[in-house]
Amino acid sequence: MTDKTANYKSRLQKAENNKKSQIKILKKTHESQLAMKGELIHNLEELIEEQESKIAELESHIKGSSPSQSLPAASTKSSSIKKLVDSINDLHTEKSRIHETWLSTQSELETVKHEHKETVNNLSESISDLESKLRKSQAEIIKLQNVGTESVSVFIHILKMHLTPPTVI
Repeated sequence: MTDKTANYKSRLQKAENNKKSQIKILKKTHESQLAMKGELIHNLEELIEEQESKIAELESHIKGSSPSQSLPAASTKSSSIKKLVDSINDLHTEKSRIHETWLSTQSELETVKHEHKETVNNLSESISDLESKLRKSQAEIIKLQNVGTESVSVFIHILKMHLTPPTVI
């Protein structure tokens, strides 16, 4: 029984260490995701600023400013949009990876729960069997003690009969 308990404890410890490792990975992933979201927010802010600048240029162009000022804004706009698209793609990739990790972790958790339940059931059965054997052994010991006491009583009675001289009537 102690071997089964040690085996169970060992498996449980391995599962706990595995879960701790997965939690560390998830924390790092979360930190990475937060950084990527921060970068996305920064890129969006830059894009908004560029769009506001472009609106101001268009308004000034409408009011009579030179059209050559709009060319640098257009190239800046395309680089900001490219950064934004790249950030969104990176976030989508990261989300997919996190989802796969989550699914894998859920599957492992269910497996560990199932193994734990089986181990508990097996240990309960073993305990029940051992308790039954113990009760049978105790009953057998009591029976043997009773038989031993009766045998001693019979032996003493026989001795008394042989040692006592016969009485003459």
